[in-house]
This record gives sequence, structure tokens and C-alpha cells, in this order.
Amino acid sequence: MVPDNAAQHVARLCHTHLGRLGAHPRVGVGGCHQGVQGIRISYLEARTALRGGDGVRTHRPRDLPAVLLLTAVEARVPLYELSSEVLAPLIDHDGRHHTDLVHTLHTYLRTGCSPAETSARLFVHRNTLRYRLRLIEQLSGQDLSTPAAQMHLWVATTAWTWGPDADAESVLTWSVGDDQ
Repeated sequence: MVPDNAAQHVARLCHTHLGRLGAHPRVGVGGCHQGVQGIRISYLEARTALRGGDGVRTHRPRDLPAVLLLTAVEARVPLYELSSEVLAPLIDHDGRHHTDLVHTLHTYLRTGCSPAETSARLFVHRNTLRYRLRLIEQLSGQDLSTPAAQMHLWVATTAWTWGPDADAESVLTWSVGDDQ
């Protein structure tokens, strides 16, 4: 485990040394997390970062694919911590601007991405909802029209809503209609 401020330096050194052994080495860098679960999370993040190609690749929370979330069940990774990273730009925006983008996103995904039903549940005009969804896409870097992003963000918002006790197995076996 390497502190965040030294991770890039160590990764570049590893890449240089591996490059001397063969062509096109790849080094993945995960985030810095605490405890045994943190090591698992960092490993999964580094492995995901490697998909970016040759060189030194750093994990970005928005790049976590749905397969990582499914892998989290086997690794017994607490999803709340992963969801906090994925939703960090929305959580930060909500805190600074007193908005409710995480709740808006969760409601939108719970309704099967139905603007009419989401607007009704949130008691907002459809144009307000459209504005919020565009802002969510911009902040999260996700395209809400893609099934992969929808699944990824549904798991993240569900785990975030459930709190620190959310685990991958419970979230992934829970039905969308269970909270309605």
C-alpha cells in the first residue's frame, strides 16, 4: 500500500523497470483505502484501470464497470465506500448548492428512467427534471441513456441510500420494486 501522493511516482518507476523486461508494460493504480476491504477495493480499481491500455493508468470512479460491482460480491467489498466515490461529484454539488441530485438520480433510476413518473414523485416540472439530469450527466461523466451507466448508477445510488451497511450481495439481489 502506497500513500496517494506517492502512488503515481511508484507506478512510473514500476512501469520503467517493467519496460526494460519487455514491450508495452501496463501498471494500474487504485485509490487509497483503509483496512483489508480497502486493499480489495484498491486492487479492483487498479485492475479496472488496466483496461485503459498500455502505460500507467489511474483509476477514476466513473470508470468502474458493472462487472466490478458484480465482482464486489465475491470480494465482500462494502458498496457504500465505492458508491461514495462514484457519486462524489453529485454529493459535493448537493452539499455546496443545497440541491438533491443524488435523490433525483435514484428516483429516476427507480422509476425505470421514466421522466413523467420521476417528475410526479419529486413534485417537479419535467423541465426541472431535464435540467437536473443534464447536470447529473455533466458532473458524473455518465450518459444516462446507456444501460451500463443506468445499472452502475442504480447500484451506486441504492448503496448510498442504504448507508454503510450496504453490501454488494444485498444490493444486487434487491428488486427495484421493493422500495415502492
